[in-house]
Amino acid sequence: MKSFSNENQKRAAIYIRLSSEEQAKEGYSPQTQKEKALEFAKNNGFKVSEKHIYEDLGYSGGTDKRPGLQKLLKDAQNREFDVVVVYRLDRFFRNLRLLINTAYELRKLGIGLISVAEPFDTSTPTGRAMLYSLGTFAEWQREVTLEAKNEGMVKAVKDGKWVGSGIPPYGYDFDPETQRLKINEDEAKVVRMIFNWLVNDGLNIYQIQKRLNEMKIPTKFDGVGRVKKLNVKCWWHQTTIYRMLTREMYAGVYWWRKYKKPNRSRRKVGNLRPREEWVLVKVPAIISRELFEKAQERLSENKAYSRKTKVIYLFRGKLICGFDGRKYRSAFRKPKTPRDSGTIYYICPNRSLNQSPTKCNAPSIAESRLEVIWENLKEFLTNPRKILDYLKEYKERELDEERTEGKLRAIEKKLLRLKEKEERLLKVYSEGLIDFDIYKKHWEEYKREEDLLLSEKYKILQMNMHEEEKKEKEKSIKALYDLLKEKIENATKEIKYQLIQRLIKRIIVKGDELEVIYNLPLKRSLENITLENGSLRRYNEGICCENVKFYTTVKLLPRSEISKRI
Repeated sequence: MKSFSNENQKRAAIYIRLSSEEQAKEGYSPQTQKEKALEFAKNNGFKVSEKHIYEDLGYSGGTDKRPGLQKLLKDAQNREFDVVVVYRLDRFFRNLRLLINTAYELRKLGIGLISVAEPFDTSTPTGRAMLYSLGTFAEWQREVTLEAKNEGMVKAVKDGKWVGSGIPPYGYDFDPETQRLKINEDEAKVVRMIFNWLVNDGLNIYQIQKRLNEMKIPTKFDGVGRVKKLNVKCWWHQTTIYRMLTREMYAGVYWWRKYKKPNRSRRKVGNLRPREEWVLVKVPAIISRELFEKAQERLSENKAYSRKTKVIYLFRGKLICGFDGRKYRSAFRKPKTPRDSGTIYYICPNRSLNQSPTKCNAPSIAESRLEVIWENLKEFLTNPRKILDYLKEYKERELDEERTEGKLRAIEKKLLRLKEKEERLLKVYSEGLIDFDIYKKHWEEYKREEDLLLSEKYKILQMNMHEEEKKEKEKSIKALYDLLKEKIENATKEIKYQLIQRLIKRIIVKGDELEVIYNLPLKRSLENITLENGSLRRYNEGICCENVKFYTTVKLLPRSEISKRI
């Protein structure tokens, strides 16, 4: 490029900026801005060097975090030019405070600021006043544009349209015709699989990551052909998996404008917008609301567990209070003496009045008293007929077949009514009439009631099991034992934990009596299962593991028995 050579010529820098929204505006193109500024410099006898032409394309004028601008300011500190030329003042800034501060810093360095389209001279009071006026107008124009844009986006979101930037979330594709998200069935299968691994298989995020990477499942970036920083395909990061597991969108709804900065930490209260600014959006659901809520519970439990990596809570998340339906919490009592190893125990949260207005009187339970459950599990697997016949005597003594059928119908009706309540609750929440905390509180109440009803249902179904059915179930249990025999006989505490978490659905505590509901895979499902570190793993991920529930009761070990064992 030709430069003007004269000892008295002022050296000029040219600054060009264009935001993404202004691409189509006439007169704002980078080429136009450059041509006008060069013409102005030539007409005014300014000398322009190629290295002093600075560009920021795709950057907003409301911030100073622009690479071209920062380079210009750095060169200004070195006094490499005498004046900065812009096509219009709003190309420099659309924020009055930043404009005034930057113009002041330039003036201190003896560098002027000139606009091609707006005549002012910052070396005079009148020129500076005009600068402030033009800056105020530029900021006002920016805010009006943003407000109009936001109003348009809010309207689009309320109509169900997707306004997110970049690639849609994993499991979805963007439909350009409807401007909405649609389910990507291949990715949706992976989403469901990940949630099931967490909730039903009891895997943590690290184990899910390991399994996904072993299976070489493509990520979203792989699917659209984008290269990641690591330049490795089919590699999943734990953060990506955690975000997926906490993404409410997969259950059919999400809140738009909930966070000031969505990509920042969502746990920080300061990142939340005021509640009235949130906009509820409905999208096609990939998983059920129930599965999503169970996943959140499991993540909370895993978080609590990870804080005490040296402590393994065998029955974490499995104990249910038979008096109020609340799930017992795991706790650890530190050792009082060097010889003491500490005590693992479980407690109903309603024991504390800050958790419930009605205090629960159920005592805490030391884990050592629950060892009987592991022994019962071993006995069940080695001698399934004993538990299959467990309820026979009770049924013959207490209930005839007609009464059990009637009771079963009554339970089914109650379960149906609960399901309807859950659907109405979800509808009210999805319409934005209640907030998430209220929704979650009622949802947990319904689930506690449902758990107790299901326990009674499993009991009755086991009572009514015919002889042929029992033989089939017995074969399944023996096949499971053959698969697990070596691990069970030499079980470490970690193996015990894995098996209890996988094979026991819940344990209802009623005083000293424990109602145990087993959740065991049928024989035909075992054909698709392998054992990995004590955890049952489906090696054919396309096949769902079919389970059956079994019911029994055991008594807590007396404290005197614990003393003898110690």
